[in-house]
Amino acid sequence: MAERAMEKRVIVYQATHKQVCKKENDYMIPIQTGASLTKKRIADLTDNTKIHISDKNKIYCELTALYWGWKNGNSRIWGLCHYRRKFSFRNRQEIEKILQRYDWIVPIHYCFRNTLEREYQKVHRKEDLELLKEVLKQKKDGSYEAVLEVLSSNKLYPYNMLIAAREEMEFYCEWLFDILFRIEQERGEREDSFYQQRYIGFLAERLMTAYIWKNHLKVYEDNLIYEEKGYSRKREIHSRINNKIFLLKRFGEERWCCSNSHFQKREEQG
Repeated sequence: MAERAMEKRVIVYQATHKQVCKKENDYMIPIQTGASLTKKRIADLTDNTKIHISDKNKIYCELTALYWGWKNGNSRIWGLCHYRRKFSFRNRQEIEKILQRYDWIVPIHYCFRNTLEREYQKVHRKEDLELLKEVLKQKKDGSYEAVLEVLSSNKLYPYNMLIAAREEMEFYCEWLFDILFRIEQERGEREDSFYQQRYIGFLAERLMTAYIWKNHLKVYEDNLIYEEKGYSRKREIHSRINNKIFLLKRFGEERWCCSNSHFQKREEQG
């Protein structure tokens, strides 16, 4: 069953580690993450087969599913979502149509009241962000400058969720996991709270946002479906309020942060 799934033209892997996910459409396939760390099985497809990093799930979170899809999948278009957060498309044809005009499909961006760097330092471990900067300095490919630019803004594409053509995903995953493996080599799986152990996943969200900025990608921002009823609307309101506060603090007047054309909200036309 899992092998037949790999032959689909469009696949969005639905990362799950807690619950069985019911079939909802013709493109989403549940994949159990962290399957190497438990005997419990909640999906036909697991992230601990073939080429995988399933045993690193405590720090990589949903990225073990992204890695599995990169190394083992063969669909022409693919991506990643979560069991609690899903893209809103009814079928694969909608996805294919959008990707004729956009490079990536991502969640609607979220704005914070402070810069991404300040927010990260408040909620996570400051030393992880400093290590990320040091690793990027060594690459000398513009990644360091892109991350600094993004960290000085207040806008984040969250959840490590995206959909794109396979070639686009190849470029991104090659770039992303090279950086993450370097960071892991330095920091490893440290003793920390369950939440803070997930630092690789948190850093990857900032890296994904920086990759979009660095490569001038044209992204379609999808209004996700959340488990909690009404959460999407509440999140949108909070984001707008946060952005107004951020801009008033920075400029003394209401202006849109990140005014680069590739970093503005895009909506499907017609």
